[in-house]
Amino acid sequence: MGHTIGASGAIEAVVTALSLRDGWLHGMPHLKSPIAELNFAASTTSQDINIGVSHSFAFGGHNTALLLRRTG
Repeated sequence: MGHTIGASGAIEAVVTALSLRDGWLHGMPHLKSPIAELNFAASTTSQDINIGVSHSFAFGGHNTALLLRRTG
């Protein structure tokens, strides 16, 4: 797909929203030693989740963070 430049944040927000809707956690199998004891998913798994965060760090310091919550 290549780099989508400005659309990459929108794509990530959509994937986060779909993950909340469908209850999927995307794993990080190559994360061997995190800097904090947090509950990271080592592999993609099904989980009942209610809140998701989408971070976008762009060129020139244009940074955003979206906090999404499942409703209903």
